[in-house]
Amino acid sequence: MNKKILITRSQARGAAIVETIIVFPVMLFIGMAILHLGLVYQAKSNLEYAGLMAARMAATRGFYDPFAPPGLRSRFPAFQEEVRCRMVASDPLDAGAACGDAAEIAIVTLIVMRPYFNIFDRWKPAGAACPGQNCFIPNDNLLHRDNTLFNVITPNLDVEQLNIKDANILQLRVTYEYDSGVPFLGTLLSDITLSVVSTVRMQTPATVFPGEGLYFDGFIPGT
Repeated sequence: MNKKILITRSQARGAAIVETIIVFPVMLFIGMAILHLGLVYQAKSNLEYAGLMAARMAATRGFYDPFAPPGLRSRFPAFQEEVRCRMVASDPLDAGAACGDAAEIAIVTLIVMRPYFNIFDRWKPAGAACPGQNCFIPNDNLLHRDNTLFNVITPNLDVEQLNIKDANILQLRVTYEYDSGVPFLGTLLSDITLSVVSTVRMQTPATVFPGEGLYFDGFIPGT
């Protein structure tokens, strides 16, 4: 004999509440995850443009200011500031902060992937030491310079065949510590490391000064 099970209105309401309690946190987490991933994607896109602008600054202005006092010649903090300012749309500044503040540019890391040490060492002027006062890669009259290829050992111990034009290619790796600020996920996955590499041609001689803080692959920091 079949028995009919009667569910009262209060029982149905109670079941709906239990289902909501179980499902709502899951749906909320999924929604936050989608928002978080969207913000990370936007930040990565902005970083690609910011990295390109920083690389263009480095290519046109040079890495160091030879007329500045010793210890203050590096232009890399200005490149970091450029990146931080262009990332404001994705990562707002702290209240009252400026793009060039030490705490703000600390989340931006710059490494010159190319030219690396052995490129400087190969094309430096005769008698110069790298890093040193005359450690630079000639940039003038590239169309009329000798295009002979030379074997150059990379920081990864591979061998590249390069000429003077190749030596004047700048590859700048920009790393950014990003926090989406999404509740819960922003805390759980805080400081996501975003990284891009921008490639441009040097418009000024690439130069390395000793004791100015090195940002070049293959150099020993502090030399």
